[in-house]
Amino acid sequence: MSSSRLFSILTCILSCLLHSFPLSGQAPAPRPYDQLIQPREHKRYVEYLTHPLAEGRATGTQGSELVRRMIARKFEEFGLQKYRDSYTQSFKTDSVVARNIVGVIPAKYPSEEYVIVGAHYDHLGILDNKFYPGADNNASGVASLLNLARTFGQMRINRYPFSRNIIFVAFDANELDMKGSEYFVENMNLNPRQIVCMINIDQIGCTFSPPGKDTNYVMVLGKEKLRKIDSSKIDRANTKTGTGLVIDYTFYNSPDFYKIFYRLSDHYSFAKKGIPAVLFTSGITDRTYKVTDLEASICYPVLTARTRLIYHFICELVR
Repeated sequence: MSSSRLFSILTCILSCLLHSFPLSGQAPAPRPYDQLIQPREHKRYVEYLTHPLAEGRATGTQGSELVRRMIARKFEEFGLQKYRDSYTQSFKTDSVVARNIVGVIPAKYPSEEYVIVGAHYDHLGILDNKFYPGADNNASGVASLLNLARTFGQMRINRYPFSRNIIFVAFDANELDMKGSEYFVENMNLNPRQIVCMINIDQIGCTFSPPGKDTNYVMVLGKEKLRKIDSSKIDRANTKTGTGLVIDYTFYNSPDFYKIFYRLSDHYSFAKKGIPAVLFTSGITDRTYKVTDLEASICYPVLTARTRLIYHFICELVR
């Protein structure tokens, strides 16, 4: 091989290597990490959360405790830091002990700003000898939360330069007047101004109630609560997913139902304190709060697309 030919090959290799790694001070691209979010991971978590041993996850039950331990174990496995020396935040409500599970991904450099990502893990449990599995409500949201925690945990291991702290919360006692999220807000010891955004994931796994003809959709409530620069990041994140999700910001183009529905989940505990809070959901279906809310109801490819959208939105907020 001639020396000139060898020089050309070495130059090509060097060029490829230089373009494979970020320059000093340049943040690595978040796109490759969204491939960690896969349908099989969602399915594994939904199956666990809807198993009869979980007893429908009613607050204060053995099934709820089984799920709490799993989520706390996963937070630790994913490399999330404990919140105030523990992953579990216990409190008493309605004569039962409820438990939020909290994990933290710290910013690369000390920061007083936070993004909070939450989903409630409790459901109705067993009522009148009937088992309520709660697959969409809200095993789907917890599956999404765990996939996000796993992905950002891996990014932290790889020293991704987050500019803000990320707190992941699996809320308990949502079905008890949202006492879990209310307790968290009242005891977080953070100034509401420190929270850039609260992202709530609730009922995000089905395609039964599209706002139009396309079942590849997601509904986002609360965009108007964000700062103008942050509200545009949801659409930007959707472009980055490449999944063609249709985002509905109007809740079926009904301002009255929009106002009502916005108050029905854990993000509202934050919104009442003036914290920008958005809800990602696929909407209420004819199986919500029924024994027919089964694992088979979940559309895993669309759930994965929705989770990747949330992932890229979080990246927009912490880059």
